Amino acid sequence: MSAENVAIVKSSWAGWRQGLREQMVRDFADGVAERIDGWAEAEGRPGLQPEEFIDGDDVVIVRATADRQGRRLWFNYTMDGSLIEGWDVYEAEAEARTAAGL
Repeated sequence: MSAENVAIVKSSWAGWRQGLREQMVRDFADGVAERIDGWAEAEGRPGLQPEEFIDGDDVVIVRATADRQGRRLWFNYTMDGSLIEGWDVYEAEAEARTAAGL
């Protein structure tokens, strides 16, 4: 199931990067899109380049770089079956891994 989870998160990221909202939110539980939208608005809607998708079974961590600032961020996607039920962003890899239980 974890390889499937990575594929689901990759598809969501492809939607974000291509401006395809329906694809981005297709597998989100209630409230996840709103959390991401709030963060993106507060951050000035940064362009993000995913660099690595880390399989943690029911959590997928995405290491990404914000295009304009060159700042590295880690995004945790918590999965419930094939549904993304949680989303968090961290500025340190150790924090993201600890939160994911890795």
